[in-house]
Amino acid sequence: MHERFVNSHKFTNQRGRFCAIYLRALGEGGDAFIAASAAQKFMRIGYQTTASSDFDSQLIALSQMTPEDALICISHSGKTRNICSLAKVAREHGIKVITITNFPGAPLAKHSDILLLTASFSYDVMDEVLAKRVPALCLLDTLYLSVLMKKKSSLQPLIDNVNEYLSLNKH
Repeated sequence: MHERFVNSHKFTNQRGRFCAIYLRALGEGGDAFIAASAAQKFMRIGYQTTASSDFDSQLIALSQMTPEDALICISHSGKTRNICSLAKVAREHGIKVITITNFPGAPLAKHSDILLLTASFSYDVMDEVLAKRVPALCLLDTLYLSVLMKKKSSLQPLIDNVNEYLSLNKH
């Protein structure tokens, strides 16, 4: 059974469960760039991460995961067939599944260890993309910051090193 985070206090108390060695972030369609953003954030603090929107690549990545790893599945509807299939297989192999979706009763939610819910109820076509993606990005940022806060003292040298390398891309 998955857990629901209904408030920030409960979310913060659960951050200790996020202790993956290897992290895969998966999303398709408009959720793919959210998965890529997650992978980059966690790479900055030393997680071995990847993100892919190609189903074959996702299957290959999943085949190399172990129970020490975590899979972040992102699907606004919670009904994306490939993402649901990957989450189901991951759980069958003991891999932690963290899901970001808008619908707690969606098929993807049933295959989740940790369920993070967005709250997007826009029916305006012009607002649709923004209304769906921003809440998911905010949840990922919250998860990232939560892990960062928990491990900040041990991560500071790594963060400093990453920032030094990133400065090479600045004028």
